[in-house]
Amino acid sequence: MVHLEPLARGIGELAIFIGSGLGTAGESSVGAAVSGGVLIFYFAAGFLWGYLWCSLRIFREMQQLVKNWREFQSRNLKPGTRTQQMVTKTE
Repeated sequence: MVHLEPLARGIGELAIFIGSGLGTAGESSVGAAVSGGVLIFYFAAGFLWGYLWCSLRIFREMQQLVKNWREFQSRNLKPGTRTQQMVTKTE
Protein backbone atom coordinates (compact mmCIF):
# COMPACT_ATOMS: atom_id res chain seq x y z
CA MET A 1 0.00 0.00 0.00
CA VAL A 2 0.98 3.57 -0.54
CA HIS A 3 1.80 5.57 2.55
CA LEU A 4 1.12 9.25 2.05
CA GLU A 5 2.17 10.38 5.51
CA PRO A 6 5.88 10.80 4.62
CA LEU A 7 4.90 12.70 1.49
CA ALA A 8 2.57 15.01 3.41
CA ARG A 9 5.24 15.57 6.05
CA GLY A 10 7.81 16.44 3.37
CA ILE A 11 5.45 18.88 1.66
CA GLY A 12 4.69 20.47 5.04
CA GLU A 13 8.37 20.88 5.84
CA LEU A 14 9.01 22.38 2.39
CA ALA A 15 6.10 24.79 2.85
CA ILE A 16 7.44 25.87 6.25
CA PHE A 17 10.95 26.34 4.83
CA ILE A 18 9.74 28.42 1.88
CA GLY A 19 7.17 30.21 4.04
CA SER A 20 9.85 31.39 6.46
CA GLY A 21 11.09 33.67 3.69
CA LEU A 22 7.58 34.92 2.88
CA GLY A 23 6.10 35.65 6.29
CA THR A 24 6.78 38.65 8.47
CA ALA A 25 8.56 38.33 11.78
CA GLY A 26 6.45 36.25 14.14
CA GLU A 27 3.93 35.21 11.47
CA SER A 28 5.72 32.32 9.80
CA SER A 29 2.50 30.26 9.73
CA VAL A 30 0.95 32.69 7.22
CA GLY A 31 3.93 32.36 4.90
CA ALA A 32 3.89 28.58 5.28
CA ALA A 33 0.19 28.46 4.42
CA VAL A 34 0.65 30.64 1.35
CA SER A 35 3.67 28.72 0.11
CA GLY A 36 1.93 25.38 0.74
CA GLY A 37 -1.10 26.53 -1.20
CA VAL A 38 1.04 27.75 -4.08
CA LEU A 39 2.99 24.47 -4.16
CA ILE A 40 -0.15 22.33 -4.22
CA PHE A 41 -1.94 24.54 -6.75
CA TYR A 42 0.92 24.61 -9.24
CA PHE A 43 1.65 20.92 -8.81
CA ALA A 44 -1.98 20.07 -9.63
CA ALA A 45 -2.16 22.62 -12.47
CA GLY A 46 1.10 21.34 -13.97
CA PHE A 47 -0.07 17.74 -13.77
CA LEU A 48 -3.38 18.56 -15.46
CA TRP A 49 -1.69 20.68 -18.14
CA GLY A 50 0.79 17.90 -18.88
CA TYR A 51 -1.96 15.30 -19.02
CA LEU A 52 -4.06 17.43 -21.37
CA TRP A 53 -1.13 18.28 -23.65
CA CYS A 54 0.00 14.67 -23.82
CA SER A 55 -3.50 13.39 -24.50
CA LEU A 56 -4.10 15.86 -27.31
CA ARG A 57 -0.69 15.26 -28.85
CA ILE A 58 -1.01 11.48 -28.73
CA PHE A 59 -4.50 11.72 -30.25
CA ARG A 60 -3.17 13.88 -33.10
CA GLU A 61 -0.16 11.60 -33.67
CA MET A 62 -2.36 8.49 -33.75
CA GLN A 63 -4.66 10.11 -36.32
CA GLN A 64 -1.64 10.91 -38.51
CA LEU A 65 -0.31 7.38 -38.08
CA VAL A 66 -3.62 5.84 -39.18
CA LYS A 67 -3.81 8.21 -42.15
CA ASN A 68 -0.26 7.33 -43.23
CA TRP A 69 -0.95 3.61 -42.81
CA ARG A 70 -4.07 3.78 -44.96
CA GLU A 71 -2.20 5.70 -47.66
CA PHE A 72 0.59 3.13 -47.57
CA GLN A 73 -1.86 0.27 -47.90
CA SER A 74 -3.76 1.90 -50.75
CA ARG A 75 -0.53 2.46 -52.72
CA ASN A 76 1.16 -0.88 -52.06
CA LEU A 77 -1.69 -3.37 -52.02
CA LYS A 78 -3.00 -2.85 -55.54
CA PRO A 79 -3.56 -6.01 -57.60
CA GLY A 80 -0.51 -7.05 -59.57
CA THR A 81 2.08 -5.24 -57.43
CA ARG A 82 4.92 -7.16 -55.85
CA THR A 83 3.62 -6.38 -52.35
CA GLN A 84 0.19 -7.75 -53.27
CA GLN A 85 1.77 -10.91 -54.67
CA MET A 86 3.79 -11.40 -51.48
CA VAL A 87 0.71 -10.91 -49.30
CA THR A 88 -1.38 -13.37 -51.30
CA LYS A 89 1.40 -16.01 -51.24
CA THR A 90 1.68 -15.93 -47.46
CA GLU A 91 -2.07 -16.11 -46.85
